[in-house]
Amino acid sequence: MRLVASGGGTRVQPWLQAIAEATGRPVQVSRVAEGAAQGAAFLGRMAAGLESSITDAARWASIERVVEPRPEWIGPTKERYRRFLELSGSKLA
Repeated sequence: MRLVASGGGTRVQPWLQAIAEATGRPVQVSRVAEGAAQGAAFLGRMAAGLESSITDAARWASIERVVEPRPEWIGPTKERYRRFLELSGSKLA
C-alpha cells in the first residue's frame, strides 16, 4: 500500500511523522498541496480536448518528499493505538 498525503496537513511535519509511525509506512508528500484543485484542472483540460486520457494525469502528480517512520517509534505507537481502541470500546481492539 502506498500512502500519499496532500492538502493543508502536509505543512505539519509532526502530523506526517505520526502517520508514518502509526502505519509503519513511508508517507509520500505531494508537491501540490491541493490535489483536488489539480484534478479538477486536469478534467477541465480533458473536457476542452487538451488531454486525451485520464491516465495522462499521472504526468501532473509528483512527490515533493518522503517522510519515513522512525523504527524506534513504530512499536510504541502501535501499542498506544491498541490501548486507545481498548479504552474506547472499539470492536477493532
